[in-house]
Amino acid sequence: MLHACSLAVRRMKNGGRGGSIVNLSTIEAHRAASGFAVYSATKAAVEQFARTLAVEVAPDRIRVNNVAPEFVPTPNLERLAAGEHALADPRSAAIAIPMGRVGHVHDISNCVVFLASGLSSFITGTTLHPDGGTLASSGWFNWPGHGWANYAPADVLERTLEGDS
Repeated sequence: MLHACSLAVRRMKNGGRGGSIVNLSTIEAHRAASGFAVYSATKAAVEQFARTLAVEVAPDRIRVNNVAPEFVPTPNLERLAAGEHALADPRSAAIAIPMGRVGHVHDISNCVVFLASGLSSFITGTTLHPDGGTLASSGWFNWPGHGWANYAPADVLERTLEGDS
């Protein structure tokens, strides 16, 4: 990412017409993710780098932004998401993602196209979150039959504990 940005900035400056750089990040750059400390930290660094670079190259009409999606099933992510209650299961997605579904590849690509286009000509140093509202909900879940809560309802916990015995 550093190398690609370096090459892009040099070419955009030499071209004299400005341009747009879009980096991919993740929602994990904005929340703790147990077992993903290094991944989360590096993605947070990508975002801070982009904000700083955006300020540095703004006089050259070069915009730098990020896209930080939530779970989007791709072959690699589907391997990581295996499990009884993974987000790949529509029931789990309906609980964890306010819009009730996981993302689609076109949800992310539409953000990239927007940021690369003239439609975002006054946007730089920011991050778009195609995440179905996950970042906004910040740990609150829509439990079926219970509504929104930032904890597992007692009957859900009881079923989980019964399954462990």
